[in-house]
Amino acid sequence: MNMPGKPQAYKIHTALFEQKVTSISDITQCAATIDEWMKFFRSGHLGFAVLPSKVTDSKADSTPKQERKAKKNGKKLTSI
Repeated sequence: MNMPGKPQAYKIHTALFEQKVTSISDITQCAATIDEWMKFFRSGHLGFAVLPSKVTDSKADSTPKQERKAKKNGKKLTSI
């Protein structure tokens, strides 16, 4: 299937959203932005949801569990 212009349109669309997400720290705002980004795709092809039971507050800790545990124990993790 030939889709002229679609790859370039996707790159531009995604670049705009990459700029938007750099300042997001609120999970609700993050979900709304992801949902907005996905509107580029045809309806029904992609879905996204934040499970309320997994959200303890609007500013979820983005630090991986292993890293939080290491910090608590005074250890330093190195990535491979």
